[in-house]
Amino acid sequence: MDLENLEKILENEPDFRLKQANEAVFKKYISDWSDATFFTKELREKLNKECPLEILAETLFSKNQKTNNTHILTTVKNGVSGADSVKAKITLKDGLEIETVLMRHEDGRNTVCVSSQVGCPLGCLFCATGKMGFKRNLSVNEILEQAIFFNRYLKKIALSEVEGSSFGVTNVTFMGMGEPFLNYENVLKAIRILNDKNYFNIGVRSISVSTAGIVEGIEKFLKEGLQLNLAISLHAPNNKLRTELMPISKKYSLEKVLSAVDNYILATKRKVMFEYVLIKDVNDSKECAEELAKLMHNPSTPLRTRKLYFVNLILYNATGTFKPSTPQRVEVFKKILKKSGVNFVQRYRFGDDIKAACGQFATSK
Repeated sequence: MDLENLEKILENEPDFRLKQANEAVFKKYISDWSDATFFTKELREKLNKECPLEILAETLFSKNQKTNNTHILTTVKNGVSGADSVKAKITLKDGLEIETVLMRHEDGRNTVCVSSQVGCPLGCLFCATGKMGFKRNLSVNEILEQAIFFNRYLKKIALSEVEGSSFGVTNVTFMGMGEPFLNYENVLKAIRILNDKNYFNIGVRSISVSTAGIVEGIEKFLKEGLQLNLAISLHAPNNKLRTELMPISKKYSLEKVLSAVDNYILATKRKVMFEYVLIKDVNDSKECAEELAKLMHNPSTPLRTRKLYFVNLILYNATGTFKPSTPQRVEVFKKILKKSGVNFVQRYRFGDDIKAACGQFATSK
């Protein structure tokens, strides 16, 4: 899909034509300008040639079957399925590939996890994307294309009358490939379009951005005046272990990150989520749980900001070197946090059978 030339192509048309084009793309989710019958045939042909809407994607579906507790796993091209999680590998116009995941919740929410970069420069040891290295930042349109792809998919689901389906993306998380704050301007522009009632009309509190702790990004973010959800990729309770897992911690220590988070909370009055992936025999020990509890209750942190900390425990999706924590270790870890009064949740793990850890599908051949 390429919308870069849309305004230029329509510059000699009446002003309402651009509004019609945007409604067709962002609200009606057409995939071919031939369906925009309010345009002349000549204009439709020109748009198809110079501003194509086709999204080249390979999709992988996963659905938990309640009858026998097994999974259906299917790979198709631009297909439809009643899956609870769907992963798409999108090929961009320069041939590079990114991935995006749709998670369909029982309460009717449809969450899309989007990528912000092709690859990632941070090199976190447990992340499949980190092994790709960094290729380039995504443009605003390439970020939005991921949500458009799944809105088209959900439209097909609704039309096929799959039981329990709901139409439209309701939530967006910037937790896919790349570090959002290293593509700050494009990510912010995409967020404003996602929130714009004339485009996706997704509530700003339904949009989340996850960062590995880019302090400058957090500081800029708090000045935007947006009630967004901020998430910090923590994954370790001390600087030593975090630096081993996440080299970026050499530059941004936990003390610097937490200081920036506190300023964000004071400015926005919003909760901040600390993501903690539980990796077997790496960061899932009793000692790690106790350190994490102390970090969340750090007396040097103002009480009014600490009250808005909460931890999101995530069971690791294996990528080769590391393995997920055992259920027994997870339970012990949770008991320690609970006893210490730490606010936490354990994320339901979607799509482990479709390689839903970021970068796994795009790096598979």
